[in-house]
Amino acid sequence: MIVTDCTDGIKDTMQVLHPYDDYGGVFYDYYDYYQKKSARVAVNPGHDNISCRGMYATTKIYGIEGHSYQLDIFYGGKHYKSDIQRMESALPITDMKLKRFDFNEKGHTWAPCISFINPFGVDNYYLFQLNANSYTNYSLKHPQFLLSSGQFWGYSILSDEYLEENVVDFLIDDGENPLGYPPGWDYPMGDSLYVWAQTISKSCYDVFDQMIRQFRSDGGAYTPAPSSVGSNISGGAYGCFRVSAVSEKGIATGER
Repeated sequence: MIVTDCTDGIKDTMQVLHPYDDYGGVFYDYYDYYQKKSARVAVNPGHDNISCRGMYATTKIYGIEGHSYQLDIFYGGKHYKSDIQRMESALPITDMKLKRFDFNEKGHTWAPCISFINPFGVDNYYLFQLNANSYTNYSLKHPQFLLSSGQFWGYSILSDEYLEENVVDFLIDDGENPLGYPPGWDYPMGDSLYVWAQTISKSCYDVFDQMIRQFRSDGGAYTPAPSSVGSNISGGAYGCFRVSAVSEKGIATGER
């Protein structure tokens, strides 16, 4: 597993992390290149060291806005290669509020809206995620966030094709699910609510868009038939290589 910083010409063979059992749960030991020191992180109870396998960490690079990156995977005598991904600048979120909407089947509920500056003159693509905590509480410091899965897919994507430069009170979707629940069903409304905004490329947007269409396909007369989801990794691999700059905005839900 090799990640290349194409801007600086640095190739980084990623370190495979071997989970192990210890008192209190499952742990990883790894070298935190950003902080230039060895680190140990724990996975929340409920995971075992079998389900925690497959985690890799960089040893020479970390994400920098404006830099471009590429992934190479060598496995079983085959070479899989991603397209080149540029880390676009983080989205400037200028405001966030909760507004009450009528979601038909779900009825009236509170939902987060953000205002932001959409860079003019270029095509921009975003991935939004909702959480009750700040993004700084996650990354590899809390690897269970990367390992967890569920029936609700709390991502929504956005192309700025029809957006103005100054976007006001944009309603953030609560994501997708394969159970057919309507929009507005699964907002994580605790004491606080954060919107994480992540910049993505056109090829990543297309992969996520195909997955969403797959979720929404039921084989009926008015929906497209399910089809194979593509990838931005060549060689027959299924997946998506993504580099994203992240910004966030949070609110105390008591301000409703």
